[in-house]
Amino acid sequence: MQRRALAIFVFSGAAGLIFEVALQRSVARAFGVSAFATSTVLAAYMAGLALGAVLFGPLADRLARPARLYAALEAGIGLCALALPFTTRSTIDWFSALARGAEHDAPAVVGGRLALTL
Repeated sequence: MQRRALAIFVFSGAAGLIFEVALQRSVARAFGVSAFATSTVLAAYMAGLALGAVLFGPLADRLARPARLYAALEAGIGLCALALPFTTRSTIDWFSALARGAEHDAPAVVGGRLALTL
């Protein structure tokens, strides 16, 4: 059981890194600057870790089988990864409309970039 759990964590981590790189490249296409894309994806990743710990940590502590919650969350992440290629075009369109005529560091542009990445 311990080896199986270790293998699951290793493959999950590898898949997460692959997804993060794919997301970063997709966001770079949407925002046009890879430095913004990288920092936004990293911020979204860290925010997701913190939010997940706050929302799901106490829940996992109360469950008899927390691995099922973990599996469900991983499945949700997988579905998001599968949807990414289909949502990139609309993300580019939304961001273009938001950023048209605005400075790249305007609060609305920065906030919109983060919201679309999340």
